[in-house]
Amino acid sequence: MNLLHSSVVRGEIDNRVKGVVRGQIWLAGQNKPLVLKLHGNPCRDLVGRVVRFANASTPRKGAETIDPDQSGSCGEMTTLSTGTAPKDDQAPKFQRLRLEWFSEKNGRVVLESTGFELDISPPAWELTESEADQEDLRRSAARTEFTVTSTEGPDSHGNLPDPPEESDPFIDQILRINDLKHQVEQLSEGALIESGPATVPLDVEEQFWKNVVAYESASMITHRELLARDGVKPTPSKEIPDTGLPAELWKLIRALANRNIFLDGTDHLSDRALYELLVGTLLEEETENLPSTSGWRSHVTIYEYGVPGREDGQTTYLRYYADPADREDWARAYPDMELPPSEELPFDRDSKLPKADDPQGED
Repeated sequence: MNLLHSSVVRGEIDNRVKGVVRGQIWLAGQNKPLVLKLHGNPCRDLVGRVVRFANASTPRKGAETIDPDQSGSCGEMTTLSTGTAPKDDQAPKFQRLRLEWFSEKNGRVVLESTGFELDISPPAWELTESEADQEDLRRSAARTEFTVTSTEGPDSHGNLPDPPEESDPFIDQILRINDLKHQVEQLSEGALIESGPATVPLDVEEQFWKNVVAYESASMITHRELLARDGVKPTPSKEIPDTGLPAELWKLIRALANRNIFLDGTDHLSDRALYELLVGTLLEEETENLPSTSGWRSHVTIYEYGVPGREDGQTTYLRYYADPADREDWARAYPDMELPPSEELPFDRDSKLPKADDPQGED
């Protein structure tokens, strides 16, 4: 199960073809969007329309575990609590957006936010009263099927089990999980994407949401302050001779890894350039104030910072890290853009960096 509530950059859904919802959602830190291929229709206020949305806040990474292929069934998709159609097409620029679907690979997914800038087209077609009633029944059936399979999967013959008996421990746990989800929605100010496989045990789900509440309610602290708690105070770059720089760099990299902060995409920078970027920029950035035993991990892609003073992250990515297929995609998407030449990475460090399962790495 993934919590991706702050990761949305922008997206769109398209229901101009009756019975089909297509869409794309771009997430921070990912080069390719989620692709929605859903059967069914949104609620009446969005039926037949194209809805484009963009995050009014700065998104952050954290959506690595959701599958790019989001095929499945359309759930509740609406901008209104009731799902009733607006009286005119001049909808507010900012309003509540709720997108729910049932993914074949990630189970139930919900994106809900009041912080998106919306652009909603006029309807290409509309539902009749009978069709609207059928859509309500379809959404209800899809939600019921997900609720059943989320607690117990199909048997060896592919048959879904009967709903569990309403024993007190089971009901109490469901209520606790729902309460935790409600806390997360309040802490995230209504901006929430929830997704997960349909076979997650309730104990695992409850612990997950406990961790999320702890994450969302944590205070903020700079990386520098966090390392200082471990007695790590990096030496200014100008005070380190070239011969001593590699040791100081790896000391800092491992100190970050001990705090579950893992780096990648560093091979375009020299040891000194990377050290200066970490000390001068990354350590001044804020992160959630969580204990090192919390289980949360942060992955920082250094090429997104570009080459300080020379080029931005997009140019650096295209120059060093984009493969031929990605460069072709960029060229098609932005025909007026002059791509930088593709160059070999000048350093070999990423393969030796600490990973979550090997926090020491190697020199």
